[in-house]
Amino acid sequence: MSDPNNYTVGLICAITKEYVTARTVLEEERPGSDYVSLHGHDNYTLGRIRQHKSVIAVFPESEDGTDPAAVVTRDLLHTFTDIQIGLKLGVGGDKDLESPPTFLQTAVSGLKARHEAQGHSFSALVNEVLFQSTRLKKDFCRPDQSSGQLYRSDVLWLIASANRLMEDAQIRDIVALKNGILICGYPDSHKTKNGRGMLC
Repeated sequence: MSDPNNYTVGLICAITKEYVTARTVLEEERPGSDYVSLHGHDNYTLGRIRQHKSVIAVFPESEDGTDPAAVVTRDLLHTFTDIQIGLKLGVGGDKDLESPPTFLQTAVSGLKARHEAQGHSFSALVNEVLFQSTRLKKDFCRPDQSSGQLYRSDVLWLIASANRLMEDAQIRDIVALKNGILICGYPDSHKTKNGRGMLC
């Protein structure tokens, strides 16, 4: 089993599809993958992205928001004590988190400059992964354009987001009407998982 003290990058995923996506980014999965923490209830995937030994964790099924994020983060940091970079994929109330370290912000600036000058190959990378795995194609490929629904672009709205999924369309409509806002995400007939994998 890999030594948990050697891992410096932690990725925390809010949903299973993000977890699957994060695992496909690993250039190598390490022995001891699906390492179960002795200190918490988390299941980890260990691997390498370039020179960075990385550990991936996912929220418990059917949980979202800041509470599970805090628990998963606490357990990950307790188990993998050398984590220097923590990245969270997906939904979560992040407004009170500290700024990322300077070296990470500098790396992002470098990537942005390179992509502005040379473009990027995200689509090619995604297509390569999908080509190698027919199982992933079903849920992770770009949905047909005819399946999308467009809304008026000439109206400005305030958009509300929260750290919990609002599953009741009637409550959503009452909150939206009372506050003059749109709610981020659709819990009613407009909600579709089609394309969610591609977004991850």
